[in-house]
Amino acid sequence: MRKPPRSPEPRILFQVGGLPPPFVTTQMTVHPRGWDLRAAHRHTFYQLVFDVKGSARLDAARRLDVKEGQLAVVPPGLLHDWQNVGARSLDMMNIHIDPDATDLVRYLDALTSDRTHGTVCPERMDLLPLAERVADEVKRGEAGHKQMIATHLMQIVVGFLRSGMRTLTSAAAKRERPSLGIEKALWFIEGNYRRDLTLDDVARVLHVGPKHACHVFNREVGTSPMRYLRATRVEKAKSLLELTNYRVGEVADMVGVQDEHHFSRLFKRETGMSPVAYRDRHRG
Repeated sequence: MRKPPRSPEPRILFQVGGLPPPFVTTQMTVHPRGWDLRAAHRHTFYQLVFDVKGSARLDAARRLDVKEGQLAVVPPGLLHDWQNVGARSLDMMNIHIDPDATDLVRYLDALTSDRTHGTVCPERMDLLPLAERVADEVKRGEAGHKQMIATHLMQIVVGFLRSGMRTLTSAAAKRERPSLGIEKALWFIEGNYRRDLTLDDVARVLHVGPKHACHVFNREVGTSPMRYLRATRVEKAKSLLELTNYRVGEVADMVGVQDEHHFSRLFKRETGMSPVAYRDRHRG
């Protein structure tokens, strides 16, 4: 009997272990067209996969399509497999998290319904610049590069967790999940806050006019789309101020605010303190 052809082997662009907690390893892999990891397997760690390029299918208690720019999460102990379903190569960045890292895992558990299934961010997230910084640190291999890699990975993970938990919290406050349209709008804002978003952009996601978009958003989320966008930018900025040494102007640019003075006013209005004061307080 003729054996079926073997799936083409993936190519590892980089793999780094020995990272500061809570990370175990990170790697970037290229999976050729036709790649099919149908051998179901489990991990002892949380696996976060950023789809850099191409289209994948994840079977993890349910079938999930993972598109370019999306982030998928597979909990430890869950049987799963992957497949490249696109017409070109599939580039994937893997982030492996120690399940004993309690502060992170309790949020990951919530997003995966206590480790019973995988989950995918429904909207594309603007994570490519962070992935590129990780690759650059690996390539240069300078002193402290593993610490810097862990910093960039933490930005990816925290950004994903905050967006996911905000969606769940908003739903719980109303004792129901947001409608599919609002959920997509929330993820759209979370994944594109670095862009110069307008109310019209959010309205297009909801397939309604701007005025109706505000009405629906206020009814289900309790705030306006643009207020939610500003709050999202401030939350992302908090992480950068706490975890990195970027200047305030650089942080402002990274969260989608081009003017440093405008950013400082926005940050103080939302938090009651300036970005510099916030960084000083949270670094003790």
